[in-house]
Amino acid sequence: GLLRNPVLSLLFPIGPKQLEATLKWPIEALWERPRRIAAAGLAVDRVAASLEARGLDLVAATKTAYAELARAIDRLRLTEDASVQRARVAGLTDARLRAGDISELEARTARIEAASAQQDAARARLVRRRASARWARAGRRDSGGRARRPARGCDRSRRACGRSPPPCC
Repeated sequence: GLLRNPVLSLLFPIGPKQLEATLKWPIEALWERPRRIAAAGLAVDRVAASLEARGLDLVAATKTAYAELARAIDRLRLTEDASVQRARVAGLTDARLRAGDISELEARTARIEAASAQQDAARARLVRRRASARWARAGRRDSGGRARRPARGCDRSRRACGRSPPPCC
């Protein structure tokens, strides 16, 4: 069991391809490095600009959705008031019809207007519900447009946060 004598050999590139690879690798790494750094810097700038644009889009979408919600709430209030007023007018015209002051045509016109006002109010409630959902969805998006979870303890209402819109949005 004696160990054999170790053989020390030097690997010298013998062919032209091995020599080319040996010389080319360090030169290429040194030559290409500044270009790669510049390309990486440009990629970082592009990603930063994209994130900034997405963030600004998110802010704009949230503000627009909130403005639409405020408009829908005001419109709902107005249409409900109009519906109540039209129903009162229809009741008065029915009383006048029974008294013989007006014709059936005038009373029917008042009832049709009251029914139309009720439909307008129902449409306004639907628009308000949709605007509320759109505002809630707009605040739950991250800069990439993906849905995110609301802040802990946030039920997305004025009562919870005391402000409108809530600061967690």
